[in-house]
Amino acid sequence: MTRRPDFCSKIFPATEDFPTGNPRLVSTGAVLQYPAAALHPPVEKIRPAAGAKTDSYDMQVRNIAVPAVRPPLPWPAPAFALAALLTASISVCAAPHVTGDARMWPGIDRGELLFGELNCVACHGAGEPVNGRLQSKAAPRLDLAGDRLTPQFLRSFLANPHLEKPGTTMPDALGHLPAAEKADTVEALVHFLSSLRSGEEAVPTPADPSRVAQGRRLFHKVGCVTCHEPEDPSEGMREIPASLREQSVPLGNLAHKTTVAELAKFLIDPLKTRPGGRMPSLALNGNEALAIATYLLREQAPGLVDPSQLDKIAGLKFHYFEFRQNREAEMDGPTAEFLELFPGNANQARGRVRHVKSGVIDKPGIGQRDRDDHFGFLFEGLINVPADGEYTFHTSSDDGSRLYIDGELVVNNDGEHGTTERSGKVTLTKGDHGIRVTYFELGGGEELTVSWQGPDFRKQVIPGGVFSHLGQAMRPTGAIEFALDATRAAKGRMHFQQLGCANCHGVPEQGPALVAAFRLKSLAELMNPNAGCLAEEPSGQAVNYHLSPEQRIALRQTVANRAALSQPLVLNDSIHHTLTRLNCYACHYRDAIGGPVEERRGYFTAIGETDLGDEGRMPPHLTSVGR
Repeated sequence: MTRRPDFCSKIFPATEDFPTGNPRLVSTGAVLQYPAAALHPPVEKIRPAAGAKTDSYDMQVRNIAVPAVRPPLPWPAPAFALAALLTASISVCAAPHVTGDARMWPGIDRGELLFGELNCVACHGAGEPVNGRLQSKAAPRLDLAGDRLTPQFLRSFLANPHLEKPGTTMPDALGHLPAAEKADTVEALVHFLSSLRSGEEAVPTPADPSRVAQGRRLFHKVGCVTCHEPEDPSEGMREIPASLREQSVPLGNLAHKTTVAELAKFLIDPLKTRPGGRMPSLALNGNEALAIATYLLREQAPGLVDPSQLDKIAGLKFHYFEFRQNREAEMDGPTAEFLELFPGNANQARGRVRHVKSGVIDKPGIGQRDRDDHFGFLFEGLINVPADGEYTFHTSSDDGSRLYIDGELVVNNDGEHGTTERSGKVTLTKGDHGIRVTYFELGGGEELTVSWQGPDFRKQVIPGGVFSHLGQAMRPTGAIEFALDATRAAKGRMHFQQLGCANCHGVPEQGPALVAAFRLKSLAELMNPNAGCLAEEPSGQAVNYHLSPEQRIALRQTVANRAALSQPLVLNDSIHHTLTRLNCYACHYRDAIGGPVEERRGYFTAIGETDLGDEGRMPPHLTSVGR
């Protein structure tokens, strides 16, 4: 048995000890982890048992592919949870993670950087010379917050921002309120923010192990791990250094916060939601953004590790591939499966196949293709057989195709050829059977039709109604019963104006513009740099950022020397400050400053067969650019 930390005693029901499998506190941050023994092995894919002639499915478990999904935290009932969050110890909360603060460069005033990135002038107004120099980081837009943010996240985040997301730059603005008043205020704000929505009903995204695997690969390849903590070691690295966690921008509990569809929208255009944000667009297409979002929110699909929680869903899963030259080979997930069942010369395709997208389709067909040549499909799922007997399956294709039933090859129509039909027979029992169809097209015409003939019906195209697959809708974790209350929402709107929320956030599309009714001393009026937000224990209306001692000292020095902020920066210093604020130095170096840290360099890889060395795989330097 493990002794319960003080932190846990304020969050979970009081017991002397807690058993293996319950969360434990690690390091000095509010990070809950499960012992390794409590985790299930990762799931690669769902497939019929080898040689099976029944409607049973086996879950194939391997040590590769989809990452393990952590069991949900055993949070108490919502009312108790909110009370616990309101009274939880905050001594373990991480200090705000400010981009650029983790790696300080010569010539950068740490206090000035923090003053701008924490947007202190939103409450402590300053003149234009100061604002122009700071270029403060604006808070996220909250119009349509009800579409993006779950009520359970809003409730816990507003009650204790630094407990819900260690390292957040949002302060606790309600800490000065008595517990009962704070609980009522939090609930009113939750209703107000939840009312800011489009009115469109959200459609859950289906869980897809192959999409999770694709998202995991993209997360470690397209630049995400330049700023965020990687989960896979880079090539040649045995384990991820602890230093990367300290330097990385925290993601928080995303599975608790939002949906796959909303996160994918954000990944496509981060600055639409966060105009003052520091995350750039990575030029992701819709399918790439969906894959990364599915990977980051994989805890929303417990069926990935527990097949008993999977549901039977209409339609077949499909994976679409394109064949391209001079690219890094993909040899895992659906690509490996496609090559294993490739209806042609797999050696000619190996190293050229790119998994482009996945989805659900009513029956096999090539309508989801993005081009007319050099592509392929893999369809998989279940087919419902209406009666016992012998069935003949046909594929008519240009170029090759194959059809498998319960893992056995029934129709072999492979090779490069014009429209050709081939067939095969198999005896089946009534019920669901596993089916896979593979297809590829190189050039010329393209066609795929799949038909069958049974003991009680003539040859016909297989109708969509007989296909299904096992899956699960991805929904945010920790769901609570929530019914929007207009009276509480109106009260929350008032709190939003009066408690400082409107000073940072804008809600421009909700009737009359919200005008901040929260006023504090201007920057020029701050006479005591050791008081207010910078006090050891902020009191009164002062918000609490949970600053580290070093951050507090740096900010105090900046406030004491605030007259310097009125002086514009010379051009080179202005460029240096901008590159630091936007974390450009995470990728690029300029004048011998910046560039990827050694622990991240292994994640920068070249795509293609030509090896250009570091110049071909590392981001370009910015020395002399713009001069």
